[in-house]
Amino acid sequence: MQILDTFAAELEKLFGPAPFGATWLDCINATLVLATSLLIFWLVRPVANRIARRNRQRGVSVFGQVVVDALVPPLQLVPLVAALYIAPHILNLSGTPSEIAGKLMQSAVIALVFWALARLVSRSEAIWEKLNLGLEISVQRWINLTIWLLVLITGGAIILDVWGIPVAPLIGSLGIFGIAVGLAAKDLFGNLISGLLIMTEKRFSPGDWIKVDGVVEGTVEQIDFRSTRIRRFDLSPVYVPNSSLSDNAMTNFSRMTYRRIYWTVGLDYATPPEGLEQIRAEVERWLRKDGRFCLPPEASLFVRIDSFGDSAINLMVYCFTRTTVWAEWLKIREDFALALIPIVKNAGSSFAFPSRSVYLTQIDPPEDVTPLKGAI
Repeated sequence: MQILDTFAAELEKLFGPAPFGATWLDCINATLVLATSLLIFWLVRPVANRIARRNRQRGVSVFGQVVVDALVPPLQLVPLVAALYIAPHILNLSGTPSEIAGKLMQSAVIALVFWALARLVSRSEAIWEKLNLGLEISVQRWINLTIWLLVLITGGAIILDVWGIPVAPLIGSLGIFGIAVGLAAKDLFGNLISGLLIMTEKRFSPGDWIKVDGVVEGTVEQIDFRSTRIRRFDLSPVYVPNSSLSDNAMTNFSRMTYRRIYWTVGLDYATPPEGLEQIRAEVERWLRKDGRFCLPPEASLFVRIDSFGDSAINLMVYCFTRTTVWAEWLKIREDFALALIPIVKNAGSSFAFPSRSVYLTQIDPPEDVTPLKGAI
């Protein structure tokens, strides 16, 4: 203590009276408090990080881990905030310096609290899983972002109020500015609203195969605030404005209950009626025996002699497969095509193909243009 008094006396000889109406000894003590808080901060930081990692390895619940990850960084700054509270009391500040120190302390506490809340909101995936509300991931992201912005805006407004800055006029000026920006960025906000409608109506989700006439066809990868990223079948990404997806007719192939096969099989015109009936019955029997096809009344199944084409008698095959997976559907189509070939051949028929018949008719006998002997 004697050393500190001597050091304070030397400072007073060199620099004169201490600032803010305090003594140099009080300034030294306040500086030691701040230095100690910094030392504690650097010591606590790795320990807190190690505790967080250990909880993750011990299999702590996901919700508990989210809370720990959100609170650890703000809690590491508690020693510094405590130093901001203790140091002004050591200096015995009064008047304007005391008010500024108090406002700094309040602002620091408010900032830590709302920073922790913002971190908790940004890591709320586990909370959504625990609530199990059945919301799409994209909707959860929108809600998280909205709550995150509200937390930050609320914290900022409280800090401004602490410093005596009126918030209401600022909000009013921001409203006028927002109107001007809204008029200038009409398309942007239109896409934002369209994206919100898409996610609330659940028209499609990431991973769905969709087709928008005249716009795009492919697999949805990500629904963002302004646009949606769709991967075409040639693997090139397409960024489509949400308004184009909201305002146009769209087909979601991933939500098919069954997948349709609609064929028109051309049979040779030389096939007799009993052969046509045999082919029709055999095809229908094969479809009903194969367990991969839906049967009435679950879904329609038709095998009928449909029409007389230009080059063939048309057999219509209309049925649905139970699977909607494209690769499995292609395999079923292949098996059906291979089974159809012997059915047609066993009935003494064949598959027709486009052909044209040319008929030559001789009306008069040809003239003899051989020159007579001696005419030359």
